[in-house]
Amino acid sequence: MPTDTYGPLSITTDTYGPLRFPTDTYGPLRFPTDTYGPLSITTDTYGPLSITTDTYGPLMITTDTYGPLRFTTDTYGPLRFTTDTYRSLGTSTDPYGP
Repeated sequence: MPTDTYGPLSITTDTYGPLRFPTDTYGPLRFPTDTYGPLSITTDTYGPLSITTDTYGPLMITTDTYGPLRFTTDTYGPLRFTTDTYRSLGTSTDPYGP
Protein backbone atom coordinates (compact mmCIF):
# COMPACT_ATOMS: atom_id res chain seq x y z
CA MET A 1 0.00 0.00 0.00
CA PRO A 2 1.18 3.57 -0.51
CA THR A 3 2.41 5.88 2.18
CA ASP A 4 1.77 9.57 2.66
CA THR A 5 2.90 12.33 5.01
CA TYR A 6 0.98 11.05 8.01
CA GLY A 7 1.22 7.32 7.50
CA PRO A 8 0.86 4.25 5.32
CA LEU A 9 -2.13 2.20 4.28
CA SER A 10 -4.82 4.89 4.31
CA ILE A 11 -8.16 3.64 3.12
CA THR A 12 -9.36 7.22 3.02
CA THR A 13 -7.34 10.28 3.89
CA ASP A 14 -7.75 13.00 6.47
CA THR A 15 -5.55 15.45 8.31
CA TYR A 16 -3.67 13.05 10.53
CA GLY A 17 -3.59 9.37 10.15
CA PRO A 18 -3.47 6.19 8.14
CA LEU A 19 -5.75 3.18 7.96
CA ARG A 20 -9.10 4.77 8.76
CA PHE A 21 -12.37 3.71 7.29
CA PRO A 22 -14.44 6.77 8.10
CA THR A 23 -12.39 9.89 8.61
CA ASP A 24 -12.35 12.17 11.60
CA THR A 25 -10.05 14.79 13.03
CA TYR A 26 -7.46 12.57 14.64
CA GLY A 27 -7.11 8.90 14.34
CA PRO A 28 -6.79 5.81 12.20
CA LEU A 29 -9.08 2.84 11.70
CA ARG A 30 -12.05 3.95 13.75
CA PHE A 31 -15.41 2.50 13.07
CA PRO A 32 -17.54 5.14 14.73
CA THR A 33 -15.88 8.53 14.85
CA ASP A 34 -15.73 11.12 17.59
CA THR A 35 -13.45 14.01 18.43
CA TYR A 36 -10.55 11.85 19.56
CA GLY A 37 -11.44 8.74 17.61
CA PRO A 38 -12.61 5.55 19.30
CA LEU A 39 -12.17 2.04 17.97
CA SER A 40 -8.72 2.44 16.48
CA ILE A 41 -7.39 -0.82 15.15
CA THR A 42 -3.90 0.62 15.03
CA THR A 43 -2.37 3.29 17.23
CA ASP A 44 -2.96 7.01 17.08
CA THR A 45 -2.28 9.93 19.37
CA TYR A 46 -5.62 10.47 20.98
CA GLY A 47 -8.29 7.89 20.41
CA PRO A 48 -10.22 5.86 22.92
CA LEU A 49 -11.64 2.45 22.13
CA SER A 50 -8.38 1.33 20.60
CA ILE A 51 -7.89 -2.30 19.77
CA THR A 52 -4.18 -1.63 20.31
CA THR A 53 -2.59 1.03 22.47
CA ASP A 54 -2.69 4.79 22.16
CA THR A 55 -1.85 7.71 24.40
CA TYR A 56 -5.10 8.53 26.10
CA GLY A 57 -8.14 6.52 25.29
CA PRO A 58 -10.36 4.34 27.42
CA LEU A 59 -12.14 1.24 26.16
CA MET A 60 -8.92 -0.41 25.14
CA ILE A 61 -8.68 -4.04 24.27
CA THR A 62 -5.01 -3.74 25.24
CA THR A 63 -3.34 -1.26 27.56
CA ASP A 64 -2.92 2.49 27.30
CA THR A 65 -1.88 5.29 29.63
CA TYR A 66 -4.91 5.05 31.89
CA GLY A 67 -5.50 1.33 31.83
CA PRO A 68 -6.05 -1.87 29.92
CA LEU A 69 -9.07 -3.80 28.80
CA ARG A 70 -11.93 -1.49 29.65
CA PHE A 71 -15.26 -1.97 28.02
CA THR A 72 -17.12 1.16 29.06
CA THR A 73 -15.72 4.66 28.92
CA ASP A 74 -15.00 7.32 31.48
CA THR A 75 -11.99 9.46 32.26
CA TYR A 76 -9.90 6.72 33.82
CA GLY A 77 -11.88 3.72 32.61
CA PRO A 78 -13.70 1.37 34.98
CA LEU A 79 -15.00 -2.05 34.02
CA ARG A 80 -11.55 -3.35 33.22
CA PHE A 81 -10.79 -6.98 32.90
CA THR A 82 -7.16 -6.57 33.83
CA THR A 83 -5.47 -4.10 36.11
CA ASP A 84 -4.44 -0.53 35.43
CA THR A 85 -3.21 2.50 37.35
CA TYR A 86 -6.47 3.39 39.03
CA ARG A 87 -8.39 0.19 39.64
CA SER A 88 -7.63 -3.48 39.29
CA LEU A 89 -10.13 -6.02 38.06
CA GLY A 90 -13.10 -3.68 38.41
CA THR A 91 -16.44 -4.84 37.15
CA SER A 92 -18.52 -1.89 38.33
CA THR A 93 -17.93 1.73 39.23
CA ASP A 94 -14.88 3.13 40.98
CA PRO A 95 -13.80 6.58 42.26
CA TYR A 96 -12.59 7.58 38.81
CA GLY A 97 -15.72 6.79 36.84
CA PRO A 98 -19.09 5.15 36.44
